[in-house]
Amino acid sequence: MSLPSEAQEALITLFRGGATAVEAYGRALEKFAGQPEEPTLKEIAAGHREAVAHLELELKQQGIVAPHGPGAWGNMFNALGSLTALVNDEVPLQMLQLGEEGGIAVHERALAAEGFSPAVVRRIHEGIDRCKQNSERLQRLRDVITTRPTRPMI
Repeated sequence: MSLPSEAQEALITLFRGGATAVEAYGRALEKFAGQPEEPTLKEIAAGHREAVAHLELELKQQGIVAPHGPGAWGNMFNALGSLTALVNDEVPLQMLQLGEEGGIAVHERALAAEGFSPAVVRRIHEGIDRCKQNSERLQRLRDVITTRPTRPMI
């Protein structure tokens, strides 16, 4: 049985948001390579890659072709992320944190769509929890950065 169109759109939106996160964390890992923030960012990025893989599988099981890349909004967010990386070390982390907070909202909206299996509903709830935890972890990184002396731009 096919998912209702609202649920299909919710899955596609979750997938695109996840793809945006994967790209954004990839850029962040380049910027923070060798820095104290790198291990935390690697863990968060791995969680997003895993979530996208689950979403892609669910899309395939529903007969939906996974969209290529993050979409227009994701491309814009990622372009802004690239520009903020030139400013300092806190702003890129702030952008990632804003993305996680947006992810919470997207997951919450997805829950309103009807027709998902209990397993998908569980994964959506896990996505909300993951985004909340990621936002908190990014805030802790930002708190440390703002108390440290400025380091050379990387």
